[in-house]
Amino acid sequence: MKLIEFQNQMQIDRASNGTFAGARLADVTVQGLQRFQRENDIQNPIPPEKFHVTILYSRKPCPEYEPAGKYPAPIAADFLAWDLFPSQKDKDGNHSNCLVMKINSPELRARHRYLMDKHGATFDFDEYIPHLTLSYNAGDVLLEALPEFVEPIIITREYYQPIDLSWATNN
Repeated sequence: MKLIEFQNQMQIDRASNGTFAGARLADVTVQGLQRFQRENDIQNPIPPEKFHVTILYSRKPCPEYEPAGKYPAPIAADFLAWDLFPSQKDKDGNHSNCLVMKINSPELRARHRYLMDKHGATFDFDEYIPHLTLSYNAGDVLLEALPEFVEPIIITREYYQPIDLSWATNN
């Protein structure tokens, strides 16, 4: 596919699908998350290439959105708490427990607000909570038994992809 064809396809995707903006992590953070998954026997750990922080998940297309790409300076975040989020329903209508690490990042909160305002984006939840997912199906993990994550949490770049409404059945 030629570059111009790729760019044209991206414009079509952005005009017809919702918009997902995510942020990727520094290698040191990815390695720390993998170590945490192993050392704490996290069930169904997500693979390292799927680690991300969602910045925007808008069912309304945002065709003018452009990802920031590599940040001029990495963003540091802090561990806040562990939580279980219900996943989207699978094809049989069942939920699983997504194990997530809530993080404190004023920069990501500001970026989320900016993108929401600038693009008139939608959001499915009452509040934006920056978080990292460690498992899309963690079972009945006891959150109080998990230690705090003490490794550095460093966010390095922003990316875009068309929204995937069936992500729960694909993970």
